[in-house]
Amino acid sequence: MGLLTASLLSVVFATPRSRLLTLDLGGRPLPYRAGQAVAIGPGGSPQRRPYSIASAPSIAARTGHIELLVGADAGIDLSWAVPGASVDVEGPIGSFTFDPSSLADRKSTRL
Repeated sequence: MGLLTASLLSVVFATPRSRLLTLDLGGRPLPYRAGQAVAIGPGGSPQRRPYSIASAPSIAARTGHIELLVGADAGIDLSWAVPGASVDVEGPIGSFTFDPSSLADRKSTRL
């Protein structure tokens, strides 16, 4: 688990109470498994909040970007989340992950 600084590429208003943040990892690898999260915050700030990674690991490896679906509820300050902003990223964190090989073990059944 490490700390890296990324650039915020875009902020999309996904719903009235959520934002889709796209972070450019600047060519640095961030190997993670589906279901893991990262803790993010404004660049240089010790304050970070955990958010689940919304993009597939294979897409992140190919593009060098990760997407986070962030709640914009009352009390959460996202004023720093503007395109071009520097974002500190810590992680990946979490062990509740998806193992794609588990799908191969399942047998198809009809109801």
